[in-house]
Amino acid sequence: MMKKVVAAMMAAVLALGCLAGCGAKEAQTSSASAVEASEKSVEVQEESAAESGAGSSAEGETESGADSLADSASLLDGHLVVYIANEAASDWQIISTEYLKALVESAGGSCQIMNPENDASKQAQMVEDALVLKPSALVIKPIDQAAIIPALQKVNEAGIPVITLDTGLIENAEVDVACAIQTDQTSLGETAAKYVEKAASEGGYTANVITVLGDMSSNIAQLRQSGFNDYAATTDNVKVLAETESKWDPSAAYTAVMDMMTANPDANTIFCCADCMMSGVIQALGELDRLAPAGDEKHVTIVGIDADPNGCAYVEDGYVDQESEHNAALHSDIAYKVIVDMVNGYDIPETIFFDTTARNIDNIKEAWGNMDVKNVANWGVMEQDAYVMQTPAQ
Repeated sequence: MMKKVVAAMMAAVLALGCLAGCGAKEAQTSSASAVEASEKSVEVQEESAAESGAGSSAEGETESGADSLADSASLLDGHLVVYIANEAASDWQIISTEYLKALVESAGGSCQIMNPENDASKQAQMVEDALVLKPSALVIKPIDQAAIIPALQKVNEAGIPVITLDTGLIENAEVDVACAIQTDQTSLGETAAKYVEKAASEGGYTANVITVLGDMSSNIAQLRQSGFNDYAATTDNVKVLAETESKWDPSAAYTAVMDMMTANPDANTIFCCADCMMSGVIQALGELDRLAPAGDEKHVTIVGIDADPNGCAYVEDGYVDQESEHNAALHSDIAYKVIVDMVNGYDIPETIFFDTTARNIDNIKEAWGNMDVKNVANWGVMEQDAYVMQTPAQ
């Protein structure tokens, strides 16, 4: 069924962090390589700003900021959008919230951002708090896909449209979701597995894989794992030796890699299910004397998910071979366009589901993690094919 929705989000977010796309703690790395990659991440962003201004994305480039924003100046007049994120420390979430806020406000609306700090019970309370504000739309990235259901049912009762962003709800949840916007999480894992198979075939070896998993209570983590493993099972030269749940935590990822590499000395490939854990992976390889760029005989093939600023920097440095792009900016651009269309009476799809883009050394500069993040307020809307706004620009 096609539905209507409106708009409003939340206050400002923290300064740019060094994780991505999931709630995670800062890694305490002693590895010089990890520090260099972090510094390079800033350099890459600054270079990107100088070269292209607005930057580009997996699905398309942002339009010239001032002109495109001026065209939409009254599309959301008088509307409030509330965006209840899952956290406000990761690069993924910072860009997602800042960008949606900028787009909504450029269209004459207001946007309030709420940060539950990865606490599911706090997020549920924030949903109830948002009802007092009577927003035109509630955007939410659920922390617990089941526990949030009672709170969202109250949103339904209040007649406020719900948009889930990136993370959906459990199957058959009794919640009326106006639109669920999400990257195909299975494709993120499958894209990583396809690269691993190709590298092994071209190199004439068997890819012996260790996997750094996310929080396996999350459907996102489960789908990324199955996307990789299901494809690997169809090949003769990709073998998953070990997997360790690391809860989106770089410190846990560090321990996981140390333990799995020690127990499996023939491991030559690492699948890291999110860039928010990648600094731990890099640190562990450094301490094991297995950290080397592509082309070096000691190089361990690494595939990741997100293509956040640190992930992009690791690709540039040659340590990470490929990223399955999980584009924060694209999610928010779609959410904004869906909200505008619902506010203006257009039908919108219940689900907007899109594939990833593979990012490697040849196209990493086009990834969202290399956009001019300091200039997000002036990016303007994207030219992308995942969802095209129906409301005419004014």
